[in-house]
Amino acid sequence: MTSAVQSSYASTHPNTWELAKRLTSTEKAPELLLHKLFENEVRTLETRTKKPFDPSTKEKVWVAISAENLPSMREFFLHEVCTQVLAGFSEEEAGKMLEEHRRTGAIKERLFCLRLGNSLACTHDSVIDALSKKVDSIAKEIMPKIEEMVLAEGSFQ
Repeated sequence: MTSAVQSSYASTHPNTWELAKRLTSTEKAPELLLHKLFENEVRTLETRTKKPFDPSTKEKVWVAISAENLPSMREFFLHEVCTQVLAGFSEEEAGKMLEEHRRTGAIKERLFCLRLGNSLACTHDSVIDALSKKVDSIAKEIMPKIEEMVLAEGSFQ
């Protein structure tokens, strides 16, 4: 999924996009999945080199890898929330929920709460699966970068 496609979605469904951003502002799934990939790759490198890497090296590399990849992962996640979790809501309904969320910090209208809860229950696994597939799809691209960066630092314990 390219950023242009997602930006297109945001421009055609601005209320839904903004609502998704508000509802997922504290969600850590993209970061957790990317960090798991990172940790697995570092562990593989440590096994292969038979030397543990210095924690400060790992942290520097994680900061670089996450800075490069997390924004697109978060945007992909937002798109999945819009197209799956919020798919059953019209743009007008999303606007009403967005306004209520801005005003009160929550969606309190009972019908919207029930529908949103049901939608989340039905789509949660598929959203996480899509995000996992996205991480898997960039793994081949990220793994050589992690290896190159960690080995370039050359810091072992």
